[in-house]
Amino acid sequence: MRQRTVLALATAIVGASLLTPGVASAHTPGIEGYEDCDGSVVYRSVAWVPPDGDTNLRINHKVEIRIWADDPASAADDLSEAQIAALTPVHVGAYSPENDFTFGGVWGGLGKPANLRIRATAAVKWGAGEDKDVAGNEVENTIAPKADCPAPTTTTLAPTPTTKAPTPTTKAPTPTPKGKLPFTGTSNTVPLLVGGLTLVLVGAAAVWFGRRREAARSRP
Repeated sequence: MRQRTVLALATAIVGASLLTPGVASAHTPGIEGYEDCDGSVVYRSVAWVPPDGDTNLRINHKVEIRIWADDPASAADDLSEAQIAALTPVHVGAYSPENDFTFGGVWGGLGKPANLRIRATAAVKWGAGEDKDVAGNEVENTIAPKADCPAPTTTTLAPTPTTKAPTPTTKAPTPTPKGKLPFTGTSNTVPLLVGGLTLVLVGAAAVWFGRRREAARSRP
C-alpha cells in the first residue's frame, strides 16, 4: 500500500517530463527518480517517442535500471564506467504496448537520504521483427535528497544502575539454649562449697571434743 502511494506521488511529480512526446533522443530510454525522506527511491522509465509515430521502434525487451551514491561535494564515491556497469541492476524491465512502453518501481535506498545517480540502459536492440535497431543506449539523471524532511528524533534511555547493595557480613548471635544461663567467666561455686563443709566439720569436731572433756571431769 505504501509503495503504491509513493509511486503515485512520484508519477505526479516526474510524469510530465517522462511522458512528453519527443523529449527523449532517438533510441534512448527515459529515466527519472524521486527520493523520499527515509532514503527510498521511486523511479519510472519510459521509451523514446519516434517522430514518425512508429510504436514498434519503442519496443525494447531488456532495460536495466541502476542506482548508486554520487555526492557532488565529494569524490569519495565517484565510480568509473566499468564500476557502474558492474553494479547489479535494481530493476530489469521492458517497454511494450502492454505496459504502454513504461515501467517503474521502488528501491529501498541506503537507509538515509543521499545524493544518488540513476541510469537506464537499453541492453538489447530496439524494435520488433526486422525493424530492430541499435542497443546499448543509456540515459542518466541525478536524484537529490528531499529537502523538507523533518529532523530525526532521538530517544535517550536512562542508564541501568549497576551498583549492587553491599552484602551484610555481621553474623547474628548464636541463641542460648532455653533454661541455661550464658557462661560469663570462671565459676566460684566449688571452692565455696568445700570451704563451707570444712567449717561444718571443724565445728562438729570441736563440739565432740568439748563433750568428752565434760564427761571426763564428771567421773569420780
